[in-house]
Amino acid sequence: VNSISPGVIQSDLTTKILGKKGIQEIQKLIPMQRLSKMNEIVNLIAFVVSDYNTYITGQNIIIDGGYTCG
Repeated sequence: VNSISPGVIQSDLTTKILGKKGIQEIQKLIPMQRLSKMNEIVNLIAFVVSDYNTYITGQNIIIDGGYTCG
């Protein structure tokens, strides 16, 4: 079993909840200086469940632009 833990994703809902100023503040805390795009999360999911993933198991994969490292 694997799990994926995304950071803050760029979306209409994120903008509605946080507002532009809130998003700017969060981006300052992310080493990549931006929110993730939905396709970046989807691409990781597609890889994890594909036949290309032959050896990753029992992992929680964090995809947050480096936020948890900062």
